[in-house]
Amino acid sequence: MEFSRVASTLRRWWWLIVLSTLLGIAAGYVAQQRLPAVYNATSTVMVGRAIENPNPTNTEISLGQQLALTYGEIARRRPVQEAAKAALGLNGLPEYSVFQVPNTQLLEIRVSDGNPQRAQAVANELARQLIALSPSAEGNLTTDRRQFLEDQVTELELNIEDTKDRIAGLNTDLATMYSAREIAAADEQLAALERKLRDYQATYASLLSSLKGGVNSLEVVEWAEAPRTPVGGGAARSILVVGAIGFLLSLGTALLLDYMDDTLKTPDDITRSLAAPVLGGVMRIQRASEKDKTIAGQKLQAMDNEAYRLLLARIEHEGNPQVLMVTSASPAEGKSTTVANLGLIIAQEGKRVALVDADMRHPELHKLFGLSAGAGLSDALTAGGRAAASYLRTTSQANLLIMTAGVTSGNPAVLLKSERLAEVLAELAQDADVVLVDTTPVLAVTDALAVASRVQGVVLVVDAGRTRRKLAAEALHLLASVDAKVLGVALNRISPQASMYHQYAYYYTASQPAENRSWMGRMKARLASR
Repeated sequence: MEFSRVASTLRRWWWLIVLSTLLGIAAGYVAQQRLPAVYNATSTVMVGRAIENPNPTNTEISLGQQLALTYGEIARRRPVQEAAKAALGLNGLPEYSVFQVPNTQLLEIRVSDGNPQRAQAVANELARQLIALSPSAEGNLTTDRRQFLEDQVTELELNIEDTKDRIAGLNTDLATMYSAREIAAADEQLAALERKLRDYQATYASLLSSLKGGVNSLEVVEWAEAPRTPVGGGAARSILVVGAIGFLLSLGTALLLDYMDDTLKTPDDITRSLAAPVLGGVMRIQRASEKDKTIAGQKLQAMDNEAYRLLLARIEHEGNPQVLMVTSASPAEGKSTTVANLGLIIAQEGKRVALVDADMRHPELHKLFGLSAGAGLSDALTAGGRAAASYLRTTSQANLLIMTAGVTSGNPAVLLKSERLAEVLAELAQDADVVLVDTTPVLAVTDALAVASRVQGVVLVVDAGRTRRKLAAEALHLLASVDAKVLGVALNRISPQASMYHQYAYYYTASQPAENRSWMGRMKARLASR
């Protein structure tokens, strides 16, 4: 999809995109407000006692990290959960998560609950129950075995202190010795005492590890505290995410609708889809009656007037035909209004214009000018001996004459295919400077094709946002099949945001008095013209 088309889609559907985004943000905000407050409490447990060892080995650290993963899985299992529920007297536990702090021996137990005190209690109790399953838990050693280990530790502490004293005393005596034999004997005794001290210390450390659990032990590093504020840091982000989802969904919907929409809306659409030039565009006219469709009596704004003037200028540039037919692919696309306003523009320039209503099935021209149907084209085609110009009727606009469709009793297609039509148009061309012919839609019946071969140029009116590409292309193909000279396409009822209409508005506004340049001034001027 081309960027210009995407930009056009955004301009056309901006209200939907903005509305969907705002609704998404509002919905996200309301949902966040209705959610109950959630509090997080976290307890931290360490696996192993490598941090207490001045010189821990890599093996101890690695083993502690692996054990942390195992204990993390155990904390999520039913035995720990059931024990915690029983200890707290709860029927169920709130949502919690257990994860290892990356590259450490630390486990964090995070509990989320609407009650901050309960979140704290559960986090701490889960830590206690997890420790109860480890060798470091109180009661995992029998009373006798623990007493024996404690006695051994006490005895070793005494032996270590005694050995240290003996080493210190021997070092003192060694300073006063002069005999080589005595010094050698003292050195041997000193070395033996130092070896004994190291053995005592190693045994002492091993016994302490047995009492405390060693690498496979757990202890709480940080107990959970009751949280004071609920978790709300992600509320704004969640609202923005919902708003972004609304924006993307509406944008996708707009692009999909534009892709599926095969109507012609802009000059670019016509250029891409139809092998015909764009002659001009006219904005949709809001009217209270049929006569308000025309620029007679200044019913339209001056910039609407300029749009028709530009359309006429481009028609003249494409060949300036004296006899011009205006038609459309389907009904109600604005062909009759275009004929009427082009006729008014030409008449205002001082030229004599004859409007011919060749749409004998649904005539409209006489309604636009407030005239009765009366005798018209059908009578001129069937009655002999009377000049075609005698069927022309005057209007309130000087130099503008109308030949209505007349009363048709037979088949209009037969009348329009007769050679008499060419004669009538030729007679009118002698009486008027320009002859504008309104016909039936090309795809409805064959009447328009019969007229197209009798005129010097054809303009196809396309209703912006309503005429389908396929139908417009088929209408142009049928006109080409009868050798009609198609001058181009007139885009009717374009959006006020269309670029070509902005040009009219810009130059029109710039030429107005200062008091009429504001929207209030323009509104007063328009009301005064009515």
